[in-house]
Amino acid sequence: MTALLDAGKSSKDQVEQALADERAKTAKMHDKLMQIRAELETAAKAIERFKSEKKAYKQKMKNTTAIAMQQETQIQMRQD
Repeated sequence: MTALLDAGKSSKDQVEQALADERAKTAKMHDKLMQIRAELETAAKAIERFKSEKKAYKQKMKNTTAIAMQQETQIQMRQD
C-alpha cells in the first residue's frame, strides 16, 4: 500500500512540475508577445508619421511647382 501511495505522490509531483514548467513557458511567451506588441505599436506610429511627412512634402512640392510656373509665366510676359 505504501508503494502505491508513493507512486501516486510521485505521479502528482511530476504533474505539478509539468504544470509549473508550462506556466513558466506561458509567462515567457506572454512577455515576448507584449514586447512584440509594443514594437508593432511603435512601428505603426512611425508609419503614420511617414505618411504625414509624405503628404506634407507632396504639398510642398506642389506649391513649389506652382510658384515656379508663375515665375516662368511672369518671365515670359516680360520678354514679350
